[in-house]
Amino acid sequence: LHASRSAAPPPPPAPAASASFIAPMKRPATNAGGRGKAAKKDPELGAIRELLSEAEGFPARVLEMLAAGVETSLPTRRDLRHGFQEEVAGMVGEVLAAVRLARQRAGEALAERIAASDSERACREGRAEAARAEAEAKSGAVEAAKVALSDASRAVGAAKAALAVAKTEQRSGDEGLVAAAGRKAQLEALVGGDYAALKRGDAANVTRAVKAFAKSCRDLSIEAQLLESAQLALTKKVAARGSFDGMVLEQFEGELSSRTAAIEAELASGEAGRVERASRVEAAEREMAAATEAFLCCKGGLEASQAALGEAEAEARAAEASVKDLGPELKRLEAELAEAHLRLQAADEVLGSFARLQSRTTADDAPPAPPADDAPPEAAAEAQATAD
Repeated sequence: LHASRSAAPPPPPAPAASASFIAPMKRPATNAGGRGKAAKKDPELGAIRELLSEAEGFPARVLEMLAAGVETSLPTRRDLRHGFQEEVAGMVGEVLAAVRLARQRAGEALAERIAASDSERACREGRAEAARAEAEAKSGAVEAAKVALSDASRAVGAAKAALAVAKTEQRSGDEGLVAAAGRKAQLEALVGGDYAALKRGDAANVTRAVKAFAKSCRDLSIEAQLLESAQLALTKKVAARGSFDGMVLEQFEGELSSRTAAIEAELASGEAGRVERASRVEAAEREMAAATEAFLCCKGGLEASQAALGEAEAEARAAEASVKDLGPELKRLEAELAEAHLRLQAADEVLGSFARLQSRTTADDAPPAPPADDAPPEAAAEAQATAD
């Protein structure tokens, strides 16, 4: 039903208005054989003017002149018309015929659209079926995307748990190594810091340096007697130190060296485990990143599938509504066709009135002859005498 209405061919060229028609027209002086004042209210002339006003493709000025000419030409009997009046009557007939043809073709176009309704229904039903199938396919894609997203979500959870376990094992396994590394750093700071300055005798503030030295030794759990002896030796000036002081400091340094070696051995023995634990954490982090990326991809896929499903469902609803609308649309077209038939019939009636008025002469106004039985006696006697 979407076929466009058949376009009516252009109406005949606008009738050329003669100079006598365009000029003001003088009315006949007498009503004999012409139009009376009552002609202005003649319904036939009104119907002709109304049909003229429907014409398309003619200049408005020409139509206005023709409408005025209806009043000055058609009421006048044909044998009494001026030449321009007869010309106007002919042009009115041409325009009326064009209007009648336009009405006829409008009805024919409606009839063609109604005749094509069966194929249109099949076409619309086919589109609706295809749209439903597409919506069902999109619905299946949404369900598959939901399953994929659920699997991806579980994979993220598993990767997260594995990463947590790897990090816990790393913290637990590295805890002793971290502590050992901290003690080694303290020993190195002690040996290269306050102890070295005190041993060389160039500490800026001996009292403060000794207190810091003692605190560091206690933090490292240095044996108290050895610490006390070392403090006594370090508070002395270098020149005032004796052999015993030298022995004490040598013993203290040996303790520090022994502790450093033990820590280094501990760190060396735990290095392989530390590297392995770090490697497991890195692998778990990569798994977590991959699972998260897959989850986000599945989430985007689900959103895209849902959007596509919404569009497909909307198209399916529109296609089904189009099928349902065909009935009312067909009824509307049938009503329009019935109206077109009535309009064509009305145009035919107007054209019939026009033809009668155009061809009417004064002879048509003569009263009919009475029947032979009603003839006067004198006429009958004369007729009888003639016959004899």
